Amino acid sequence: MDIGAVWSAHGRRGDESSVPAGCLEPVVSFPPPDIASPKEESRSVRSTARTLCLPRQSVGGHIPSDRGGLVARSRELAEIDHLLGRVRRASAGAIGFRGECGVGKSALVEAAVARATDLRTVQIRGAIVAGAAAGRDVVSTWPDPLQELAARVADPSPEQPRFASPGAGALARRAVSAVVVEAAASSLRRLTGAGPLLISIDDCQVLPRELVVALAAAVVGPLCDEPVGLLLAWRDTPHLEPFELGLQEVVVHELGGLTVSQSRELLSAHCDKLPDDAVLSELVGRTGGNPLVLLGACCQLTVAELAGWHPLPDPLPLGPACADGFNVGRLLPPATRRTLAVVAAGSAPTKAVVQAMDRVGVTLSDLAPALDAGVVYQKGTRIGFRHPLVRSAAFYGEPADVRREIRRALSDVLADAGAIEASACHAGADVVGVDALAARRLAEAA
Repeated sequence: MDIGAVWSAHGRRGDESSVPAGCLEPVVSFPPPDIASPKEESRSVRSTARTLCLPRQSVGGHIPSDRGGLVARSRELAEIDHLLGRVRRASAGAIGFRGECGVGKSALVEAAVARATDLRTVQIRGAIVAGAAAGRDVVSTWPDPLQELAARVADPSPEQPRFASPGAGALARRAVSAVVVEAAASSLRRLTGAGPLLISIDDCQVLPRELVVALAAAVVGPLCDEPVGLLLAWRDTPHLEPFELGLQEVVVHELGGLTVSQSRELLSAHCDKLPDDAVLSELVGRTGGNPLVLLGACCQLTVAELAGWHPLPDPLPLGPACADGFNVGRLLPPATRRTLAVVAAGSAPTKAVVQAMDRVGVTLSDLAPALDAGVVYQKGTRIGFRHPLVRSAAFYGEPADVRREIRRALSDVLADAGAIEASACHAGADVVGVDALAARRLAEAA
């Protein structure tokens, strides 16, 4: 199958009472970028745009708003309120949020939509999906306001994810032509004809850059006196070239992790059992305070691990969303991915790791592409990951049977070296059901 990008748009514009039932459901496909799939299976990029016609709600002139469960995002929420205020005063504006997977970009977008109950809202989200057709001939199926913009875009294909060159600065990006910006402005003017409008575009990094930049440039340029707000959010993946908007007029906020006290506040609102203070400090250190990773980890830890009676898993488990968001190994050869999984499996002497590689059919030389990309480093005899969550994704991104094979290989190598406790630790990890080897190793270590 080809790898392409599909933007499907549906919904209704204006007040619900003024439009007939039904919706527009065009599908637009983009030419495929030549990018390898993580699992030898073609994937594609899709964005879904939908217009939400929410009832206008106002009590005493106050528009209801909600933090949406967000922690330590007061500055960003204030910026959102400022943007919505400008739109209500018939003035355009745009803001952007960037950061790693799980830091709360999508939550801010949802909070903005929740606060904009008196506005018409259009939500667009990029997503990786399986198999989509590709081709420019279906651009005519776009909704009327967007056809002009689609026809003007020179290259509607998403940019190919690739590793950033170590030590290189930001890449020079081709400027979007004035013709494309004017086409975007023309499309948006038709959408704003029914009243103030908020447009949010989440996961911009998997959408054609020229489309995103053209929409932003139109909002802060030709449409500056129109009642339209644009909210952008995109993911920064460690070691990969970042998405860059390149517009000085758009203020972009970079979201970071939480502190220990902020993490405790977050977990108190979502988890029945809180980790011990020392465990929480370790979790924040190992996750960088990433909110989604913290929540996912605490949901997978046992009561004994949360209380500090048992050590935390090594590497720390990730939820499915974060495991995919930090899995840069999908751009590497299969042998390199398996070698990374062996290195990521846990703290072990380099000699033992190299011997375990041999038992699972890879060698240290297979690690070269990851070293060149800066995913791992080698200092003397030590091999390590530069980012702890990339390490977790490298291990948990492999199938369960591969993880068990790696654990068994490390357990055997460590047992041969007389490291009984470390051997038992690997033998008992990732085990499903009864395992005689794990039982014997654990008994030996007792």
